[in-house]
Amino acid sequence: MSSPSSESVFVSYSHHDHEFADKLVDWLRQQGFSVWVDRDGIDGGDQFLERIARGMNRADVVIPLLSRNSVASPWVVREVTYALERGKKIIPVFLEFAEIPETLEFAIAGLHRIDFSDGGAIEATWTALERALTRAVKSAEETSEAQPTGLPGAAGPADLAALWEQGGRRYSFVELYGSPLRRLLAASDDPVGGSHDAGPEALALLMLAAIHYGEQWGAWLERNLQNDVALDVLLETLGGGLCYLRPRFRALYSLQRFDGAHISTAIERRLQPLPADVRRIIRDYVLPERMEEYLFKVRATGDPSLAPKAAAVLHEIRDQFEQAGDEDSGLPVI
Repeated sequence: MSSPSSESVFVSYSHHDHEFADKLVDWLRQQGFSVWVDRDGIDGGDQFLERIARGMNRADVVIPLLSRNSVASPWVVREVTYALERGKKIIPVFLEFAEIPETLEFAIAGLHRIDFSDGGAIEATWTALERALTRAVKSAEETSEAQPTGLPGAAGPADLAALWEQGGRRYSFVELYGSPLRRLLAASDDPVGGSHDAGPEALALLMLAAIHYGEQWGAWLERNLQNDVALDVLLETLGGGLCYLRPRFRALYSLQRFDGAHISTAIERRLQPLPADVRRIIRDYVLPERMEEYLFKVRATGDPSLAPKAAAVLHEIRDQFEQAGDEDSGLPVI
């Protein structure tokens, strides 16, 4: 195996699990990976936070070691969420059976997991971890090296939508082409120049970009209420392409704004591929149009990683839907 870039793997663990962490670090280095791991025992404070952030930012892949000890610590959720929001590849490694808190389960939903908990087939598990790491590092390197190509000088929504379609509607397109997409969103209230002329793909792409970047996503949602492509994009996004929690909250909220019967039919068709936590949230909160209740619930947990994001989305909902003052809009009052 060729040696990955410096500081390619960040290991997140509880110091109660230091024996396995030490074994993992030694194994990673034997495989040619560079590793960042906290072995100095710094007890909180700004210095500790700075070290964690610096190590995480330099890593391509994050491996959280999950056990009864680690899932009881708020640091695990915080580090996993921090990694997700910076687009890091994450490979959760289970050391034993543990009751995963809802906030952490939400964060790692849809991610490929490595399980050492049953004690059997250890060599096969190490092999599976090596393969997962190799794929993750390669994917991270390809993403960092990727440059937008074939983009016309004055790209419009149709141009971007064509490239998006050619690339298989990957969610990463929204980040890779973030600058032109955000310029289009900021250009006017209707950057596609009318939904009938732009086509459903262009409208769906701009809606997805608006949800991701938080720019007038409420208005874009209203324009997409009858757009089947947009609904498919939202479901595909929730099915595993979205690792940023605030956009994920926005997307879940967006689903309930579609016509109830329309969305129910579409979800029944595509529900099984979605992560279990997403299916549960859709059934319990989206279809009954109770997503605000879910956001209030998450905010009330006080979780340092999720609560601020839920609160921010609630503020965005109020700002984008209530400030219009349209009593006939049918939008919720929070």
